[in-house]
Amino acid sequence: MEAGKIKEQTVVRWLHNFQPSEFEDALLVLKNIQYYNSDIVATYIRALSKELSKMFNGNFSNVLFNPLGDSPASSGGNFLYAFCKELGVSQGSFPYSTFKEVDLSKVSSIVFFDDMIGSGNQAIGFAKEHLQEIEVNTYYVALLAFQEGYERVKRENCFNNIIVHEFRHNSIIQ
Repeated sequence: MEAGKIKEQTVVRWLHNFQPSEFEDALLVLKNIQYYNSDIVATYIRALSKELSKMFNGNFSNVLFNPLGDSPASSGGNFLYAFCKELGVSQGSFPYSTFKEVDLSKVSSIVFFDDMIGSGNQAIGFAKEHLQEIEVNTYYVALLAFQEGYERVKRENCFNNIIVHEFRHNSIIQ
């Protein structure tokens, strides 16, 4: 049996998890799924790294890099090593603990990484909970963003700068 037919059968089986009234919504979700392979992600990381290098004039000596979230294992944490290599900075700039556990007296900026900005709720909630009391410049770097979520984060003034590689102008949910 050819690979395309197997995939089609898998999708049909998956659709049977839904009530007939939900099929249209399930198909809408399927039509809008976009897959980004590792080559595309590497291209995005390379472009974002170039932008960061320009912003910091290639000097990352007082910059701390962290995933956006309460854990180094958050989605942004998956990209830390790639950014570390691309920027040519030591792994010491990418701590294995949260930024709250680091002595910030020698840090001028913190760059937070995330995979995407959806509604903006995660970034806004994180900033309100963790960034109110710190006195360093904060940057938020995301591979992708829905325009509306990006605008929300920007309006809330959660970060000194937000850098996104690719924007989506509408969500799939209408």
